[in-house]
Amino acid sequence: MNLEMELLTAEHNTKDFDCDTNEFEEDKDLNDFIKKDALPQKEGGWNKTYVLVEKGKKDIFGFFAVAPDKFKVEEEAKREGKKPYWTIPAFKIGRLAVDKNYRGKGMGPFLVRYAMGLIIKEICPKVGGMYITLDSYPHRVDWYKKHFNFRENTLIKQDGSEYVNLIFPIKDFNLEK
Repeated sequence: MNLEMELLTAEHNTKDFDCDTNEFEEDKDLNDFIKKDALPQKEGGWNKTYVLVEKGKKDIFGFFAVAPDKFKVEEEAKREGKKPYWTIPAFKIGRLAVDKNYRGKGMGPFLVRYAMGLIIKEICPKVGGMYITLDSYPHRVDWYKKHFNFRENTLIKQDGSEYVNLIFPIKDFNLEK
């Protein structure tokens, strides 16, 4: 199978994408994102969603979204002169999911690594940036920490859900892995 990453368009088959394992409520949220929100958010300038497809076809194996981000500097660090600004520039890997039919085949790690490489090799050389951020569902935090060395930053409570904001220093990215 010859896979490639493409920027999401209306031609992609979002209706058949399904990452729902019936194990986590969040999976339904990810399905809703790709089916209902990804294109309007792209058109609105909120983020860009990239999809993994078989070359020449439009069925989606997995996806991730990327957007500019920032996070607040602790007052103590600012006062002590450790950080010159109140916010730190970053890029967020937003929604990320693999269709349930392709789980366990290395597509999740591929998507994360591809997103990190896109940010570091394509975006940062043009605009700068210090961190990659990712808001993880609590049950996935250890996976991101173990496989990609993300670090916990803060706990986010939003719309009745909890997320863990993870950060990765761009200077630590190894292109050779």
